[in-house]
Amino acid sequence: MPASMPVTCPACKALVEADVEQIIDVRRQPHLKQALLAGQLNRIQCRACGASNALLTPLLYHDADNDLLLAYVPPELNLQGMQRDQVVGDLLKELTGRIPKEDFRGYMFQPGQVLTMQGLIEQVLEGDGVTKDVLETQRQRVDLLGRMAQADPKRLRSLVRKHDAEIDAMFFQAALAMMQQAVQEGQEPLVKALAAIQEAAAKHSTFGRELTAQAEEQERIVKDVAERLRALGEKPTRRDILALVLELAADDPRLQALVGLVRPVLDYAFFQELSMHLGRAPVAERPQLEALRERLGELTREADAQAQAALQRAAAALQAIVASPDTDRAIRENRSLIDENFMAVLAANIREAESRVDVQASSKLKGIHQKIVTLMRQQMRPELRFVNELLEAPDDRAALAMLEKGARDYGDALLPALTAVGNLLRQQGQNELARRLDVLHKAAGNTGDGRVN
Repeated sequence: MPASMPVTCPACKALVEADVEQIIDVRRQPHLKQALLAGQLNRIQCRACGASNALLTPLLYHDADNDLLLAYVPPELNLQGMQRDQVVGDLLKELTGRIPKEDFRGYMFQPGQVLTMQGLIEQVLEGDGVTKDVLETQRQRVDLLGRMAQADPKRLRSLVRKHDAEIDAMFFQAALAMMQQAVQEGQEPLVKALAAIQEAAAKHSTFGRELTAQAEEQERIVKDVAERLRALGEKPTRRDILALVLELAADDPRLQALVGLVRPVLDYAFFQELSMHLGRAPVAERPQLEALRERLGELTREADAQAQAALQRAAAALQAIVASPDTDRAIRENRSLIDENFMAVLAANIREAESRVDVQASSKLKGIHQKIVTLMRQQMRPELRFVNELLEAPDDRAALAMLEKGARDYGDALLPALTAVGNLLRQQGQNELARRLDVLHKAAGNTGDGRVN
């Protein structure tokens, strides 16, 4: 748990209360590791002047999965000899007090010492198998992004072409990480600059064009598979899904897309149905069907592992938000992790608190839900915000009544928004809401004069 303490803002010298984390126990609080790597650990925003600063504090980093225990005492604190040992010893005592005796290992008695924050981050990444060469490449990509962000926007295209060989997956990952941090710190000019860099890199670099083409092809595949599913009707049977699986057996990208769209249907009963089909098939066809069954098993396990990892990340983010005394700030810091998985975990926690009649917990969780919904609506494009309002209408008639004004207000942007949200709802299995948007999409056929057909 973070310790609350008064600290002095380096910019304006105001005294502010801050929550300070000094022990990073990765297995119990994985979100703290992500905050460390993202440069967000113990970063506060002064309420007096708005400046964002990273606090200087001793840290003890523990990753039981990698047998890694590291101590970092910032040299700026001027702690020497026994003082330094005392601080590290107190943190170690607090950490080991949380660990059951049967989980003790030899490395826990003597933490490794690191001299700089960068050295701590490098050792953490090396523990995850990230080599120094990779770290150097990451540093070079960050430097390149910094130079591009400061350059004249008119020179972006030529800069992208000049550094074409350096624009790779790591470049885009670094750009995304920098943008998330800039958003959290309210650096709007930097956010706009990074967005322009990403757009230019996607259009004018070799890797960016390949990435865009791959994304467009994947989108076409998912759309095609979704259309095939829609053709089966609102309530397809397992046999209908099996027939589609057999149809797509030789097309692995579409088979992967299908598993992603209908994973809940691919249960034990489905695989029984597939095995029965295999048993009835001619002998010559059985090897291909057995290979299909094995491939489906691999794809469903991969989908389950990805879903489980996403839920764990969502649960860790929710834990961080609930534990923070500044809910608004915690939501902003975890904005990149707030997705449909996060909202599902939040809803499950609200239901669980209500079932325990824990009024305090359910009230806090509902407050977090409302803050997130408000934030998401504020950040939505206007036409998407309107589509969300259509979905909240009590019935189709009420939604249709709202539609004519929306068609006038949002014009050509409305139909693509209806299509995009409808496809997303179908992917999530929310077929009734998707059906409503299909009705509204048909009604919103633009006549050219702003009226609804």
